[in-house]
Amino acid sequence: MEEAYKIATWTGVVIFSIALFLVEVFPGTIVGLFNKNPDIMAISIHGMRIYLMAMPAIALGMAGSNYFLAIGEGKAAMFLSLLRQVILLIPLIMIFSKAYGLTGIWLAQPICDIIAAIVTVVMVGKNLNKYNGGSQFSLFKIRVYE
Repeated sequence: MEEAYKIATWTGVVIFSIALFLVEVFPGTIVGLFNKNPDIMAISIHGMRIYLMAMPAIALGMAGSNYFLAIGEGKAAMFLSLLRQVILLIPLIMIFSKAYGLTGIWLAQPICDIIAAIVTVVMVGKNLNKYNGGSQFSLFKIRVYE
C-alpha cells in the first residue's frame, strides 16, 4: 500500500507540475479559450497564476484522501477533503479578502493547498508507520521491483 501511495502521489505531482508549467507559459491562450475581453483577461491571468501556484501540492491531498478511502478510513479521508476546501479555505478567504482584496481571495487557495498537503503527508506517514513494523515512512524512497 505504501508503494502505491508513493507512486500515485509522485505521478500526480508530475502531472500537476506540467499543468502548472502550461498555466505559467500560456496563460493568455488558456484564458482566451473562455473570454477575449482584454480587461477580463488581464485580471484572469493574474488571478489564475496566483490561484494555481500550488497545483503540485494538490496531488498530495488527493493521493492521501484516496489512500485513507482504500484502507477503510473514511473519516480521515473526509477530514482531508474538508480541510482544504472548507475548514481552511473559507476562513482564509474572509481574512485575506479584508487584508488584500481580490488578490487575497486568490492567495487563500494555494495557502490552503500547501497546509492541507503537509497535514496529509503527516497523517499518511503516521498511519503507514503504524503498519510498517517500525520502519519510517518516507515519501522520497520508492522501491522498484524487478
